[in-house]
Amino acid sequence: MALEHKFYGRTLRLCTERLRPFTRLLRPIAYDLFIEALHCEAELKEHIQHLQSYREAGLTKVGSGAIFRKLHAVREAEKHKRNITTDALAIVQDQLACKQWLDKFSQQGKSQAPISLPNMPRKLAPPLNIVGYPGFEKLTTEEKELCARLRLLPESFIGFKKILTTEAQKQGYLRLAHARPLIKIDVNKTRKIYDLLVDNGLILKEPDS
Repeated sequence: MALEHKFYGRTLRLCTERLRPFTRLLRPIAYDLFIEALHCEAELKEHIQHLQSYREAGLTKVGSGAIFRKLHAVREAEKHKRNITTDALAIVQDQLACKQWLDKFSQQGKSQAPISLPNMPRKLAPPLNIVGYPGFEKLTTEEKELCARLRLLPESFIGFKKILTTEAQKQGYLRLAHARPLIKIDVNKTRKIYDLLVDNGLILKEPDS
């Protein structure tokens, strides 16, 4: 196996450079197998990191990863569309922010330093269009609206709902503090899902007295 002609990531290439002295201790084939094992380990770690990022985003099925990546790419593209003109127009609507920015512009103009705009309030992401996604037909009207607002895929919501209701049935009730570690997503999303299930009578907040 000619390692010189194989492509490895930068981290692994640096690692192999540091391990080069071990070529004196191992036979060529044994050394190649050792390096290839490190390569497989690095690929496995990268794959696990992708799966963990999917889980943190609320995904429960590997097949949903492609949709997640597509939506993530669209979201990142939208972020890059923002430019200084858009921010300046928004600042003009706020007299205090406009004055502060102009003062900063005047001061920085003398020193030829780069100009930075004041932090603008974070814009809320638009609702996600979940029509046609797997599991959409199984949701109630309220659940569909919540999924769109929280930008959750129907299958993910159904999975979270099952986890919370199953735990509530075991104990007879389920507190919000106990619900959060069960599904391990954004705490605000967990609270809104929890509140909806409580409002619909699917789980109880406190045990029956």
